[in-house]
Amino acid sequence: MYKRLYLLRHLIVSAMLMATTQQVFAQPTIPFFQPVKKAALPQELEEVSGMLYWQNKLVMLNDGNNAAALYITDTSGAKLLQTVVLAGIENKDWEALAQDDRFFYIADVGNNKSGNRKDLMIYQVPKSLLNSKTSLIRIPSNAIGRIRFSYANQVSFAAEKDNTAQFDCEAMLVHNQQLHLFTKNWSGQTSYHYTIPAKPGTYKAALAGQLQTGDFKITDASWNGKNWLLLTAYTKQGKVGLFAIQQNGKTISLKGNVRQFELPSAIQTGQLESVCFDSNNTGWLATEAFSARGFTLPQTLYRFMLPL
Repeated sequence: MYKRLYLLRHLIVSAMLMATTQQVFAQPTIPFFQPVKKAALPQELEEVSGMLYWQNKLVMLNDGNNAAALYITDTSGAKLLQTVVLAGIENKDWEALAQDDRFFYIADVGNNKSGNRKDLMIYQVPKSLLNSKTSLIRIPSNAIGRIRFSYANQVSFAAEKDNTAQFDCEAMLVHNQQLHLFTKNWSGQTSYHYTIPAKPGTYKAALAGQLQTGDFKITDASWNGKNWLLLTAYTKQGKVGLFAIQQNGKTISLKGNVRQFELPSAIQTGQLESVCFDSNNTGWLATEAFSARGFTLPQTLYRFMLPL
């Protein structure tokens, strides 16, 4: 939410410097990786901001101020199969989507407008209510769990300038009954890792670790269920990257071996907002739509196979 306007001018500059960017990619300081473009996503997913692989399908959601709904497509990304509406719920700033065996978790945690939200929320949606084969599914409000939280080390709630807050977040996953949040942190070069219980209630998110990301801002997270955590990221200047952090299979941590990959710039691929594994080293990436000064990129699905 709001972040697209912030990046427009940087992406326009990137377009004008495309030749220079290409030369940098020819001799990268970190491995260059080219994902495979699959399809333009349906128009309903213009601001796609979170994605999961589930039952051989893709489940996605949009950024804030859009409908409070999940969208299910086939793995080609081009065909919308179902729309799941969350009754009585508002999409203030949805930014991430996670799952365990029983639930989907929707993170209404975007906080880049002023950094002082006191209504951070994660919605817990029972997967059992998505068994219908109809194109439209409505989940009643009373069936949706609410997980409310604040950051344990946030002491000030004074409003800040747009896209300067430390306590913004767009990346989440769930493991061993714990939700793991990875901050975007506009004000520094560190992403912070927080945890809270994956059950309804009100909590203080505990600081669990940190990762130095340089100029890159973290936009989503996925875990392959075994040995790799993957974080998507971009810079204000339009660079796009992935951070792969090796895991021990028992806990989620930012302390493992880190491998970084450089992707084509945002002016080529779009604004990278979503990632999900479907096996040990393969999965999907999604970028939201972008348009400025006559230049347009549609919301797009990509396939990745990383050399992990």
